[in-house]
Amino acid sequence: MQRFNIQILNSVNPDFCADTHKGILAFVLRNVISNSIKYGRVGGSIVLQLIDDQSDRWELIVSNDGEELSSEVLHNLNFVNSWDRKRSENKNGAGLGISLCKDLIKRIDGKMQFENQHGIGVSVRISFPWKAYQAVS
Repeated sequence: MQRFNIQILNSVNPDFCADTHKGILAFVLRNVISNSIKYGRVGGSIVLQLIDDQSDRWELIVSNDGEELSSEVLHNLNFVNSWDRKRSENKNGAGLGISLCKDLIKRIDGKMQFENQHGIGVSVRISFPWKAYQAVS
């Protein structure tokens, strides 16, 4: 991270506790944050947020201020079990991590969605049903 001079801003409440598969959640977050660093802007930032005001799901959002994704790459990430080989060639990765993350998230009844934040960067929304959420007071 120092090599990229990227700052991580975590706005998730430290008392937040997820009643879900710890290993899967940790693997997915590691992969998403790693990709956010890899494809982020040198000197940029990564933001972690928790959205818990939806009626049936809560979600974690990981955003960076890197280059926006093409509509084809967004489509592949969100709807196809494939990855963009060209985009990752210069970044030391084959893109298999995201495909694996999507599969693992589905196994614990979660969803994963990639979005461009126009003029800002890219966000990954990872959502879960409320039944998998527990707040610690």
